[in-house]
Amino acid sequence: MFGGKTPVHLHVPDTHAIGDRPLVGAVTIDVSSPLEIKGVQVSFYGEAEIEYEYTKMEENSEGQKVSKKHEFKKEKKFDKTKVQVTGPQKLNPGNYTFPFELNLPTHLQPSFKYKKDKMEVEIKYRLHAKVLKGALKSDSKSEKAPLKILPAVPAPSPKEKSDTNKFMFGKGTSTVSVKLPDTTFTLGQSIVFNVECNNDSKKNNKGIKGKLEQKIKLKSGEAEVPDYHHEKTVAESKAEGAGENRTTVVRELKLETSNLPPTVHHPFIEIEYKLHASADYSFAKDPAVKVDVVIIPRQAQQSHPGASTGQNYTWNTAQSPAQPMPMPMAIPVEMPTPMPMPMAEQPVHVSA
Repeated sequence: MFGGKTPVHLHVPDTHAIGDRPLVGAVTIDVSSPLEIKGVQVSFYGEAEIEYEYTKMEENSEGQKVSKKHEFKKEKKFDKTKVQVTGPQKLNPGNYTFPFELNLPTHLQPSFKYKKDKMEVEIKYRLHAKVLKGALKSDSKSEKAPLKILPAVPAPSPKEKSDTNKFMFGKGTSTVSVKLPDTTFTLGQSIVFNVECNNDSKKNNKGIKGKLEQKIKLKSGEAEVPDYHHEKTVAESKAEGAGENRTTVVRELKLETSNLPPTVHHPFIEIEYKLHASADYSFAKDPAVKVDVVIIPRQAQQSHPGASTGQNYTWNTAQSPAQPMPMPMAIPVEMPTPMPMPMAEQPVHVSA
């Protein structure tokens, strides 16, 4: 292909993006000789990766059925989207900055990476810019910049649930109730909730118990490879019960959420949580309730250091990055595009 490389730098002021908000940034082009371009484009996409070990019965050389372990790995891009930042134009030597605003796909899953024993799962996102040069010319691209997606915090969703157990031989009843002001919780923060137990019987209520149950399902999408299933109690709590008294008690329970993956609903990655509360009785079925809850990553409390790309990708954490110009809406390709002026007297930040 004809045409030399044109340095392209991608500036993103905040490398943490909220799923329901536009992503803003700027593309800078270093032009050393007169250049005619077809446009500038910014692309965004996600990558999902799963890896796990599974066991399969196979026939050995002696015709016997034996169990063999295999490793399965799957990678796939998703939610690809792009925006045309500017249309065709001629550029004289100089530095040019093109602001952009990219509407991210709705319902993006959060960025995360989780590894447990022989299982590993990750969702990550990438962003890059491209200068389109037309036929017989090689397009110039920036390095791919990693971008962390944080889910939008949903409106509070209160939940109330109860369960009553009638003991055998007319020995009375017991009811457990849970009231949650919200069913969305943040990773790393304790889930604190109250459990009410009404013991209308002569049986001994030994304790009030709570636990957080995790369910992970990874789908291979292949007939010869089984899906990965994992269910586990990841947090537990217990408090004193009502005893043998016919009374009602309310107990506060606390469940920790550290070192867990967030709730995820992806075509081949499912991670779900249930909050479980029960009253513990001897020699009887325990009244119990289960509530679906959502675990989300901690939201960004402040602006994160921006990212820039060029010949090498760099995180600008050592010093504050130069700020790109204000971010207007990206200019559609069919609209007349004004010629950017060289910014020789006002240099922009670029990577070394």
